[in-house]
Amino acid sequence: MQINHRNIILIDKTEYINHSIYSYYNSYYNNFSYNRRIQEEKELENQNNSDSYQTRLNLYFYNNHFNQSSKTSDDCQPLCFCYHYLYRGMILSVLLDFPYGIDSDTFILKEYDRLKMLQEQQGPKHTEILLRREDSFGGRKALKEKFVEIYEALFNGEDPSQGQPQFWEQLFLIKVNIPFLERCIILTSEDHLLALKPNLNKIFTQSCLWLKDTSTLRLVHVIETLSILLKSIFRKKFNNFGFDILNILCGIENADQIITDLMKDLDRIMADQSVELKVKVGVVNLLNIISTATDFINQNTLLQYLMIVDIFPTLMNLLMVPELPKDTARIILCLICQLCNYQKYEIHNPYHKNLSTGLTEQDKLARLASVITDIFRDQNEFYQEQYREPNSTLYSRVGGYLSSWVYTPKVVHSRSFYELGSALTILFELFHHNEQFIQLVIRGTHTDTLNNLIKQFFTYCSYLASDTQKDSKILFSKISITILIIMSECKELEDYFHDVKSTCYIFIFSKRALYPDPKEIEKNPLSIHVVELLSQFIKCNLKGKISMDIHQCAVDCLQRIVSYEKKTQTRLNHKWNDTWNSLFSLIGLVPTLPNDIQKTQSMHVAISAVNIFNLFINYGDSFLSSPNDYSDLFYEIIRSGKVFDNLYQYLEGVDPNLTISLHNIKIIIQHFNEKLQQWSVEHPEVTLTSIQVSKVINENFGSLKLKLQENLDVYEPYVENQKESLFFRHFTKDIILDLKKQIPCVNL
Repeated sequence: MQINHRNIILIDKTEYINHSIYSYYNSYYNNFSYNRRIQEEKELENQNNSDSYQTRLNLYFYNNHFNQSSKTSDDCQPLCFCYHYLYRGMILSVLLDFPYGIDSDTFILKEYDRLKMLQEQQGPKHTEILLRREDSFGGRKALKEKFVEIYEALFNGEDPSQGQPQFWEQLFLIKVNIPFLERCIILTSEDHLLALKPNLNKIFTQSCLWLKDTSTLRLVHVIETLSILLKSIFRKKFNNFGFDILNILCGIENADQIITDLMKDLDRIMADQSVELKVKVGVVNLLNIISTATDFINQNTLLQYLMIVDIFPTLMNLLMVPELPKDTARIILCLICQLCNYQKYEIHNPYHKNLSTGLTEQDKLARLASVITDIFRDQNEFYQEQYREPNSTLYSRVGGYLSSWVYTPKVVHSRSFYELGSALTILFELFHHNEQFIQLVIRGTHTDTLNNLIKQFFTYCSYLASDTQKDSKILFSKISITILIIMSECKELEDYFHDVKSTCYIFIFSKRALYPDPKEIEKNPLSIHVVELLSQFIKCNLKGKISMDIHQCAVDCLQRIVSYEKKTQTRLNHKWNDTWNSLFSLIGLVPTLPNDIQKTQSMHVAISAVNIFNLFINYGDSFLSSPNDYSDLFYEIIRSGKVFDNLYQYLEGVDPNLTISLHNIKIIIQHFNEKLQQWSVEHPEVTLTSIQVSKVINENFGSLKLKLQENLDVYEPYVENQKESLFFRHFTKDIILDLKKQIPCVNL
């Protein structure tokens, strides 16, 4: 039997089954003509009322069984009404044919699942979604709220504001029904939205106009309306996105004036001391919705108006407010990150200029640093919990169980991609362009704040090196090592990093150090921590998805640090064996790579690593901490002789000119292998030990003849070339995609 589902609003399965029961009886009622029903009515008057009473009980039972919320006898009237127009035989046939297990009937349940699936895929019409629950069987729709009625008329092409001068003033005092307004736009096609341009123009322009109002309630509702309107329209796919968006919102002919005034009003609201903080939070969220209109930020035409109206000073002043929520501070940081990267290579970007050279106030720089530090600290806490070893002993398990009675352990979550991405991008811009920030790091009044930033950043990098292979790790590793390169190229920062005054404890995660040392015994200058970071990164990512391009960045950073020590003859109290072994492993990886493209990249990485060894060989006696370190270098080179032999054969097959960098290393291996073999012949009864090998090396330094290699400490400074700019564009795109999913725009 076909059941009519035209007026169904799927609220729950019980209501659907109730409607099915009603349709089942109603179908029998419609199968009889009017004359037949008159005849049946006369026959029913002469029938025994006992059967009628029993049937009414049965129908009442079914009604109460499927609709527990209505237990009055009035609820069964639609069913009982059918009885008065049916004769006795019909009642019997209905009762015989009626499916007593209708709540488990296969057809009913399948039909319900099918309709529910269609509703989830297509959604109900926007005119039905916010209506209250229908009457159980009457089909009469309850009254709608005022907001729904008004916007329903607007999206049906009507103009309820006509002839009502106070219409918009009163509308913005009504609470915004966010789901309804959002679904109205989402369930309307792009072509129909263009057809509704006059009404949408009025909604947007009136919202912009009433931003000048001083009422907090009205401002909140206007900001919520603009947020939902823009966020929902930005989800649409137009042929000409920028043109169609402006055309729908305010018309192309009025776009410059209206959008510019909108940006000025938003800037004024954030700067106004009399405006409540929750309104300013809503404005920040609205600006982020505007900045994330397109995936690629350079295609967002709305940001052209934010280049005209510079809101950077206002954002920084708002960031200084002590009561500002932590999440809002991070969203402001993300907004600054996006605005700085909008066509920064093509136009004069005021936000990039302000962040690079215009931002000189120490308090504001320190505030930016504190927001970035909090993000790194939260992520480091997450890593610390992730790498924490589970309790293995019975005592520790019982202790952990009993302690859970006293307090609830803090739940730590990983930071979002947009938080970490914006923090790294802003940190990159500050170290790369802002000289005042560098001076503040070295000798500013907020030294503790900035030292905490460096500590948390270094710890984050060490965790990142050992993190599981994720796509985000590759991006974060690339920009993190780029920041380290910029630090190592800055002469003033390198002086500070090698200075004894910078000596501090920084936790560098590794297999040997899984947890921070509470006593903080091992303190070193910052440059040693950087070397440990780079060694850890190379060692932990030899078999992962990290490309050779990022390994090249790590090797380049090491070259800059060693070159600085060679030029300044600074002797760090550091054992380089771990770094040398990491470079040996990287060099040994190169000839084994199967991909030709990887081989081309890895070949340059291997040569760069060999040149670092040449720096140690030619000039190590001037900056290594002791002569024993110099002997250890030769010992490690001899021990890894097979690695260099394989690399020599590989480079010789590709380009013989590339083997020049291996000249001294080949001589060292050959020279000391001969001396060691000679010693073994002279002392056949003694087995060579590491101590004895070091002794042989020290005794035969005088007979070793090496070729002096020059320009090993020369390198090209980092520049944002075309390849780097392409990376930052894609990196910004990923930040936008993640922010779109999480940006709040309601509940102000």
